[in-house]
Amino acid sequence: MLFSIPLSEGSRIASLIVNILGFADVIIFQLLQTFLSILSFNKKRTGQLAGTRILMDYFLGSMAECKEVTLDGAEKYLDDHLKDSFENNFVFSYPEEKK
Repeated sequence: MLFSIPLSEGSRIASLIVNILGFADVIIFQLLQTFLSILSFNKKRTGQLAGTRILMDYFLGSMAECKEVTLDGAEKYLDDHLKDSFENNFVFSYPEEKK
């Protein structure tokens, strides 16, 4: 019944099927979300996100103050501001010159 107007028998069946599929959809996505949260619980933290933020602070701060941005300065800034357990995950090197 829609706005007190009776619908055909086929509409009731279609409505019932859509409702069942809607509940199944919610259940499937809840299971998928639970499974993905279990997988992400065990991921190893490498400090890449924290290191990237620290380096962006260095680069943007140096550019705003019109200071020279150097690889050595970035490495020192990162070492001073990053947790010791993550320091070995970053390797600084100069790019190789093309021959």
